Amino acid sequence: MADAAASTNPVKRAKQGRSPAYPSLSIEKAIDKAQALYDAEGKYAVPMPSAFRAWGYGEKSSGARLARAALRYYGLVAVEGDGETGKVRLTDDALRVLLDKREDQSERRAIIRRLALNPSIHKKLAENFPEGIKSDATAQHFLVFEEGYNDSAAGELVAEFKETATYAGLFEPANMPDKPATDEGEEVPPIGARAADPDYAAIPPSIPRGKVLRIGGGKVQLMDGERELTTGLLAKDTSFRLIVNGPVGVKEIERLIRKLELDKEILAEVDDGEEAAEE
Repeated sequence: MADAAASTNPVKRAKQGRSPAYPSLSIEKAIDKAQALYDAEGKYAVPMPSAFRAWGYGEKSSGARLARAALRYYGLVAVEGDGETGKVRLTDDALRVLLDKREDQSERRAIIRRLALNPSIHKKLAENFPEGIKSDATAQHFLVFEEGYNDSAAGELVAEFKETATYAGLFEPANMPDKPATDEGEEVPPIGARAADPDYAAIPPSIPRGKVLRIGGGKVQLMDGERELTTGLLAKDTSFRLIVNGPVGVKEIERLIRKLELDKEILAEVDDGEEAAEE
């Protein structure tokens, strides 16, 4: 009987060995690296050794590969060609952050908040700790038992995410989700509640709340002026819905394609630098 009970209620154990990959730098430090690359090489694609030198590393340095991986996670750089012999260039988002010298920094701050949530593990932390990490031990427990990180990596990730959240203002009151009434008179749950509700799309805290569009029994929150551009299937059990705001032409579609290609590179990347971080 004891064996039967144990098999139906297995105890979760901490995973050992290699951890999933994660950014080795906070968003602030990654932006500093992007600035160093811009100051040294400008906005054009440069050979990998030149980028490493701009970041203060040698060609064989594992730190250089960790920095490159971190900047790619955030969407600050893209790699053209092979990871070792190819070129690296700053993305459009990076240039918008680095070159925005206007007094009104609201657009720049919004971009930084969005980039801060580009790493998938950052999104999960934001969804599971919607008011910010209050207890390091609780967050580390989540990373170890729910996401498969080892103790050392979990501690480093918590520290990095807290730095990133502070710099990006992810949990500042002005950027926190509230619960406004929709056009249909219902309240929209905050991010923490939506994370456990598959009917709601995950929405970063920086996006204002708007009306709810019901499609196929699910709910997708739209801002004022947004519209659905297209929908389709990606796999048997996977569909997509593209929502836009403003005019969309050839230039905008090309930028979207580049952004998707960057996301594909980030998801596919397993380089020496990442492996060193995981170990």
